Amino acid sequence: MRRLGEEIEERNQFIMYHKGEVAGQRGVGFLVKLNLKSQIIGFEEVSDRIAAIHINLPKYPKKWTIIQVYSPTEQAIKTDTDNFYDKLGEITEKYSENNIVLMGDFNFQVGARLDGEEHIIGKYGSGKRSKTEKNW
Repeated sequence: MRRLGEEIEERNQFIMYHKGEVAGQRGVGFLVKLNLKSQIIGFEEVSDRIAAIHINLPKYPKKWTIIQVYSPTEQAIKTDTDNFYDKLGEITEKYSENNIVLMGDFNFQVGARLDGEEHIIGKYGSGKRSKTEKNW
């Protein structure tokens, strides 16, 4: 969501939350069905690359934390990438007692599946993988 500022907007059937610090660049957000409004505990801005929604779902005893990300690309300055992954590690650790869904654009190329990855990567990957120093 490349929208400037942090805002929660109620629309006809949805609640939209967005966070962006630079117009037209980066930014994260959520679009949540309005009928879930009473289950939303809150939205949490971490940066213009990481945001979370905390929600109670009736049939689950634990709270849910859904983390939305927009990762720096491989060409980014190393300190920006390190800062992103440090903040991501902090928020996942902070809510580790909750059910966590981590989603978004990690700006990675998955590449071709390797032996032993049959249960985690589909059969349609191709090419090379992105280089990374972190093992997630």
